[in-house]
Amino acid sequence: MHILKEFKNFEDGIKELKKNVPVLTEYLGDESSSDSEVDVINNLLNKIKEDIPTISNPKYPSTYAISVHAREVGFKAKDYVSFGWRVLIDETTNIVTYSFRVTVAKHFSKKSKIESVLTEIGWRAIPSNHTRFRKEENTEKA
Repeated sequence: MHILKEFKNFEDGIKELKKNVPVLTEYLGDESSSDSEVDVINNLLNKIKEDIPTISNPKYPSTYAISVHAREVGFKAKDYVSFGWRVLIDETTNIVTYSFRVTVAKHFSKKSKIESVLTEIGWRAIPSNHTRFRKEENTEKA
């Protein structure tokens, strides 16, 4: 299951993830680190350097994975949690918002706790398949 929430700016989404999903601070930086998009991506790229996702890595496929596109970033952590964000631009108002996503693997021991904490603070759960996050009908409109 994906858990989604839309934010008016990037920093608010990152702050909410850091506060409510502590396992992600290893990848996003702790509460004292910058919440800018550039700094968060730098943190993610530094993590990738530690555990490169390639079949020559003996830990593959239990490695990090990152996908960066102009409108979307996705990151698979080793802790059975993946997360990402998508930039949404309203074509009529040109207002930019960010749709954040958290997905927790079924066998991760903290799955129900993470999902319940996020849904209690307004995140929306949708069925999980890897193509649904990219479809417009699964993002909240402002």
